[in-house]
Amino acid sequence: MIPTTITAGTRLDNVPDSKYLEYGAKHQCVLPIQGIMSDDLNATFRGSCVLIDPYHIITAAHVVSNSLTQNVVINNKVIPVSVIAVHSNFVFKKNGYNDIAVGRLSQPIEIDFYPKLYTGSDEKGKVCSIAGWGHYGTLGKGYGPFDNKRRAGSNVVTNYYLDTLMVETDDEHTSLEFLICPGDSGGGMFIDQKLAGINSFIMAKDGKGDADYGDEGCFTRISKFEPWIRAVIKQVDAIDRMSPEEIQSLQEATRKTMKNEKT
Repeated sequence: MIPTTITAGTRLDNVPDSKYLEYGAKHQCVLPIQGIMSDDLNATFRGSCVLIDPYHIITAAHVVSNSLTQNVVINNKVIPVSVIAVHSNFVFKKNGYNDIAVGRLSQPIEIDFYPKLYTGSDEKGKVCSIAGWGHYGTLGKGYGPFDNKRRAGSNVVTNYYLDTLMVETDDEHTSLEFLICPGDSGGGMFIDQKLAGINSFIMAKDGKGDADYGDEGCFTRISKFEPWIRAVIKQVDAIDRMSPEEIQSLQEATRKTMKNEKT
């Protein structure tokens, strides 16, 4: 299988897109995140994230790991992320390897429902909903254009490996069968209305990561990272209260520590 980083999702060919848009509207906590990369061109990036309380988001590390700025968008309003924390063991070239990040918003976002974190280890075999703001298309043809709309569908957790949950498309499991696409990265998988996974990547049996039949969707397993998430939320909250001088001192100390570790 060929792993590919993914981007809202592919659907059943015989189900109208409007059904997936309607279901997407029920996932208020899944929002777009965008910003500027720290490359030579200062290119822009766009993905998805999950709002777990008024101030905190969870997203995929590969979405924000090399970014200078991050902004969450809701109702055409841009909310800057004041602090972003990428898992220290994330490796960009290893799909799904600690692919998780936590951010603190500069101001709160109020919505009707914030998902709790799924902490059980019994995800396999459970029906899940999946939501994101990426490209869309059908499972028969693969993903196509991008239209800046949130879509959601459903599937069944068919397997897991270490820190990754998986869903398949070989068989039709649900009436709103769905697979993640480019731009969905960082969005959420939900079990019993709890956040169980973060959209991460696709495994493509045919070497084409186009989110068609035969591909598998892979998600960072929240139950494995729940203690880390809780600890990092406290850390980003503490950093948010620091003065610019304190932050600079912390950054310098971190750089020295990383330099010593390498030597």
